[in-house]
Amino acid sequence: MPPKRKRAEDASAEAPRATRTSTRLKAASNDAAAITNSNTERLGAMDVEPVTKKTKRGSTKTATGKGGKGGRGQSQQTDSSTNESTATEAAPSKAPPPPDSKPAATMHAGKPEPYSEGRARQLFKTYEDPDTPGEIGPEGFEKLCTDLDISLEGALPLVLAWQMHATEMARFKEAEWLKGTGELRVSNLQVLSLVLRNIEDLLLSDKPPIPSSVAGSIRKRGSAVPAADPSEPYNRYKYYQYAADTKKAYAELYAFCFALAKPPTARNIDMDTASAFWSVLVAPKYPIMNDILAFINEKGTYKGVNKDLWNMVLEFSRSIQPDLSTYEADGAWPTMLDDFVAWKKAKLNGEDVNVECDD
Repeated sequence: MPPKRKRAEDASAEAPRATRTSTRLKAASNDAAAITNSNTERLGAMDVEPVTKKTKRGSTKTATGKGGKGGRGQSQQTDSSTNESTATEAAPSKAPPPPDSKPAATMHAGKPEPYSEGRARQLFKTYEDPDTPGEIGPEGFEKLCTDLDISLEGALPLVLAWQMHATEMARFKEAEWLKGTGELRVSNLQVLSLVLRNIEDLLLSDKPPIPSSVAGSIRKRGSAVPAADPSEPYNRYKYYQYAADTKKAYAELYAFCFALAKPPTARNIDMDTASAFWSVLVAPKYPIMNDILAFINEKGTYKGVNKDLWNMVLEFSRSIQPDLSTYEADGAWPTMLDDFVAWKKAKLNGEDVNVECDD
């Protein structure tokens, strides 16, 4: 997940791609994985004795042969002894209790269970902050991303927040969660992971959309939740809307991320956060963004990003080629982007870069 907000006056330092927050979260994930491996090895070391196959009575009688009362008594005694031995060996050994009393949600292979609000609520409870009921906090968010097998340093945590209508970074309120999962008709990790990767492929990797079905793209009249094709793993109504205009859908995701990162009473987001978001949202689609980030890091003088600059960076990245062949000097670009062009031209011409930048 991109770094937490910092005060604007502390953002004069270079903007590192990997933040202290993501480093801390990765370390916590590594510790959790080590504990899990240790428990697995300890359970694997417990040898369970195989169950001895019960001897059939017929074979016992054959071994004792025909006889009188003594023979029959010996046969009955042998059968009784065999039954007692088999029952003793078949008794299962008690496994040690799990380290955590709270059950962990995992992704299972095979067909997932159908959506229900009850399952969605129970999934929320798995990651709920014990100190703040009704909310998934940063620790629960980290665990959720780990269980979904998505990197905290990539774009998928932002896509997840977008789909859940989150209003704060790395936090979900229960109402937000139930609304988001209800729209998607998702109540398990396996399908939620599929949702995020489908959207990533469509909007960030520019892959062709999944073929749509008629049932999956029609909203029932008078229903708050669009109709879903029962043959599909989740309700792809929103996905097909994104596919109809991927440029618009990507712009919605991009605008959402600015609102997510901006403090409620502030007008700007700090440059560290903006750079981290640009590196996972814009750079994979538009290569010139990597040069802009290198310029920002080298100069280290830009402190914050307002909404206008945030929007213009996307427009600039869409329209200007990395060799600046499509750049027009009389374009109405923000000062930071004009400074970047001067810096980039000097680089292309092999000149010494000495651009005075405005804060």
